[in-house]
Amino acid sequence: MSRTVLIVDEDEASDISTAVEAESGLTTVDADTVKGATEALKNDSFDCIVTRYELTDGTGMDLVNTVRSEAPQTPVVLF
Repeated sequence: MSRTVLIVDEDEASDISTAVEAESGLTTVDADTVKGATEALKNDSFDCIVTRYELTDGTGMDLVNTVRSEAPQTPVVLF
């Protein structure tokens, strides 16, 4: 059973996606803005979201608020 993790990070050199995908059964979808992540949330469901705090169009807390209103049981890791 595969689980999908949304990674929200502007740093293209980030190793987060690589580290997550190294775990068996985990796949990632990447976004680099709050807007991109919000669009991804509208189109898919995710088992977990990992987001950077500072993003160019807002903060990770903006995304946390969106997740809590749309899919409140989804775990979120904010860094």
